Amino acid sequence: MSDKQIPLADIYDLSKNVTGAEINTGFILGLERVMLFFITEVIQDKSTIQPMFQKFEKLLNGAKAEDHPFTEMEAHVYTLFALQQLLRSLAFEQNLIKKSETTVSPDEAKELFKAYLEKNPEKVQEFMSKLANEGSSS
Repeated sequence: MSDKQIPLADIYDLSKNVTGAEINTGFILGLERVMLFFITEVIQDKSTIQPMFQKFEKLLNGAKAEDHPFTEMEAHVYTLFALQQLLRSLAFEQNLIKKSETTVSPDEAKELFKAYLEKNPEKVQEFMSKLANEGSSS
């Protein structure tokens, strides 16, 4: 056996919080895109999505994590979800959110989500451009 030692990864103090970070609000949208990618591309069984988010909601409402253990996929999505929710709440507290005047019908929302599921970025971009143009003309 070699005398050369291999360093392990850093160990974080999980009892402490990171403080003093400045994060652009664009990361909220970035986390949303990553989460949407997981939901549409990575999660094979789409029937697990709703129960997964119901589990997240229970935890956010005070349930004990040990009573609701995560699968590996749930742990990944929860990390994205929780970080996004944290940034959203901070943005709200700091008055960094502008309310959109643009609305969509339930059919339009289904159309957009269908485009995501069909992996059709052109259709998604076309739809989003249409919404942006409608929102700016009002």
